[in-house]
Amino acid sequence: MLTIDHTYSTFATIFPDGRVTDYKTKMTTVEDRREIGNIWTLDVEFVINQIEKLNSGAIESQFKGKIDLNNIGVMGHSFGGATAFNTTYLDHRIKAGVNMDGSLIEVKNRDDINKPFMFIRSGSFKKWLVDFKKDKNPYNEITKQLSDELHIIKNVINQGGSAIYIEGTQHFNFTDLQFYSELIKLTGITGDINGKRGSSIVNQYVLDFFNRQLKGTGGNLIQGPSDKYPEVKVIDPEEL
Repeated sequence: MLTIDHTYSTFATIFPDGRVTDYKTKMTTVEDRREIGNIWTLDVEFVINQIEKLNSGAIESQFKGKIDLNNIGVMGHSFGGATAFNTTYLDHRIKAGVNMDGSLIEVKNRDDINKPFMFIRSGSFKKWLVDFKKDKNPYNEITKQLSDELHIIKNVINQGGSAIYIEGTQHFNFTDLQFYSELIKLTGITGDINGKRGSSIVNQYVLDFFNRQLKGTGGNLIQGPSDKYPEVKVIDPEEL
């Protein structure tokens, strides 16, 4: 597994020559998000290019000839999850992807994704969806973006992908923040679920998805409701 440090979108990125860059990213508007999203997408494509060079020996390393380039998966949380969807759609080398609670960067011309993809949403998704359907304004740019996003999720499900939400979680239950202190729950950025339990559920479903799509094994959890994980609810495409 490789992780990506997006320069200027992290608190500190250290380069081999000793340079250190800090956080300079601005994401105030939809257009800001698209601009940064395009940069992050290119970052992922660059990393895959480097992986190919490592495997071919163009970059000398211990990984020459050892990387399975036919089964590349990408995943991310929040804006990283949106980037995972965007790169899965755009890059033919990516076979499958997972978006953990991230609103999409780009929704235009993204309906026909024909690769396995999984959306994992936080526990507030069900209530948010009900409120959104009741109060949405079709003339609002953000509302239009979210409507298109729901349409994409529906298409992903109908084309054999997966979409779930996990009761008791909030946005930052998909990070290590939930392990620092139980008091973090009081801020509302993590949900009522026990941090270790929430992390275990996310890990198991992501692993099950990628095992199925990249290795041809497993896939039991993503098929439907599980008695072992009653917190996980499958999203009905007819409700989107």
